[in-house]
Amino acid sequence: MPTVVVHGGAWAIPDELDEDSLHGCVTAARVGLQTLLQRTEVTMHASSQATDSAALDAVQAAVEALETDPVFDAGVGSCMNELGQVEMDAAIMDGATLRAGGVAAVRNIEHPIALARDIMEHTSHCFLVGAGANRFADERGFPTLSDKQLASDESVREFEAFSSYGGVVSELFNRPAPEGHAPIQPVQGHDTVGAVAVDEHANVAAATSTGGITLKMAGRVGDSPIVGAGLYADNELGAASTTGHGESIMRVLLALDALRRGSRVALAHMDRRTGGAGGVISIDAQGRVALAHTTTKMAWACATTDAEVAAMFEKLPITEYAWQHDKSDSAGQLPAGCFVYGGLRLPITSETPLPLPPAPEQDGHPGRKPVHWCCSRLETS
Repeated sequence: MPTVVVHGGAWAIPDELDEDSLHGCVTAARVGLQTLLQRTEVTMHASSQATDSAALDAVQAAVEALETDPVFDAGVGSCMNELGQVEMDAAIMDGATLRAGGVAAVRNIEHPIALARDIMEHTSHCFLVGAGANRFADERGFPTLSDKQLASDESVREFEAFSSYGGVVSELFNRPAPEGHAPIQPVQGHDTVGAVAVDEHANVAAATSTGGITLKMAGRVGDSPIVGAGLYADNELGAASTTGHGESIMRVLLALDALRRGSRVALAHMDRRTGGAGGVISIDAQGRVALAHTTTKMAWACATTDAEVAAMFEKLPITEYAWQHDKSDSAGQLPAGCFVYGGLRLPITSETPLPLPPAPEQDGHPGRKPVHWCCSRLETS
């Protein structure tokens, strides 16, 4: 049953970033599963009173791997706000206890997800923001990084390009380029990373982290650290991490809606009601996995010891989407009997266990058709 699923963001990933995005997600999934298996082994030899969720450690480790990779908009590689600063959001949630920790608009921290975990475990609160979050990080001994260390070269390039237009990102999408300027194609770093996991004891967990969007207002907080929107975990429902247009995701509580009604239904609802696009990864206490997105691409990976999950991934036609799988784990991180898969988009084929119904229509709005796949009946709506 132990399984970890990660995403590196649902957006218009440019072709030149395909390989790096896929590799980063596969690496993070491996790290997450390795942590999950090691933590499970330790728990088996520890006191029966041990109650911490191995799944919680797994999603934190997976997201930290993504935060370290400058390809992704989280931790190192985060976007810059209107002041040229890096402000980050993150949250983590334990499905066994419903404990959660979140941080928003925090600065100078390499791993916001680790700070979110500390907030959950070492305060009586669920959420700290801004200066208060940084003060707590100092008290807990978190090392600091400068904006220059956190922002990748691509983040800086994009900040400078957008700033030359004298407007915020949303305006750049809705007006022609000023005279003498070439059109800007906003293609880098506009999204979130996340992970979900289930452990040997059927405990689930979720984690999400982001650097936000380029040229956002200082203090802007997206969906990622919001319980119910950017993530949710409950052993009775499952665990989900979302990605996409943050303001839309917040308004429909996408993570919770996806667990209650199914990802494809929740994404179609978000599109119809807000016009926003995004993606969801989810897993339940039985280890059943679901993936869906309404964007052009969504980088994802799954690492599992569950042969049934692996068998369903094996049925997907390789020719229809970018992917890789590794039964032997040539990276040497995982023991025998583990399976690792990853991709950049998901096919709709006759092999899909649950056929996708047409997206709902209302008031003449056709809606995007969510690209959806699930390996069992987590998606029943």
